[in-house]
Amino acid sequence: MGNESTEHDGQEPVGCSSRTHDAAGSVEIDIDMSIPCFARTGRERSVADLTKPDERFLNFVLPNPLDGKYKMLEAEDLQAGYCQIDADLGSGVPPKIRDRITVAQNLAAYGWFCYEFSTISLFWSLSCIEMALWRKFIEVHPEPLEIVHKKLGTEKVSIGEVERKLRRGWRIVGMPKFNFSFRSLLTWASDAKQLPSGVDVEGVLWLRNSMAHPTRFNWVLPPRQALDAYKTLVQIVGALWPG
Repeated sequence: MGNESTEHDGQEPVGCSSRTHDAAGSVEIDIDMSIPCFARTGRERSVADLTKPDERFLNFVLPNPLDGKYKMLEAEDLQAGYCQIDADLGSGVPPKIRDRITVAQNLAAYGWFCYEFSTISLFWSLSCIEMALWRKFIEVHPEPLEIVHKKLGTEKVSIGEVERKLRRGWRIVGMPKFNFSFRSLLTWASDAKQLPSGVDVEGVLWLRNSMAHPTRFNWVLPPRQALDAYKTLVQIVGALWPG
């Protein structure tokens, strides 16, 4: 799928494919990088329409932190907290983690135009926590990892092989309950004193699982909830890569 580029009227090719790997390098995926092109229907929204403030923010007032006087809410007010929270992140944070943090912040900022983006920002922050814990686990446990099976004995394998073998009854030596689930990553980080004090592990886990596996309704949470999740994310990342 998407292995060929296409030319139109002598212009440069507009389509291409990209091959990528998962975090552990164990799965190779072909991704079609072309931009989908369809005839317009007349129902498409213009840039002017897309950049109108969401009506749920209209006529919203808040106290100005500088003088306490009330003022109308503006787009910058949704961003200020995020800019303050991530200001102390150190240079040791891996670039891919920092990029994902930036996306969470951008999603919250674009909540000014689409209120539900605040909820998406919250979920992105939770997924970034999982990615950060996964990355830190790999740093702390460099390959090869020693695994054990009750019947097959022990062997040393790459991080990518570990995930597959854990599903077949293997366990990491000294970590019989670890299975790379979000819960096991949080438990490992907590036991290893990698998490900052005050993190509600069960709360983070419950919220992430509830949003990842919706059943009866769609989550629509206010901007404050997204900011709180972002703060937790930055606190955890700051503890994983201090300085």
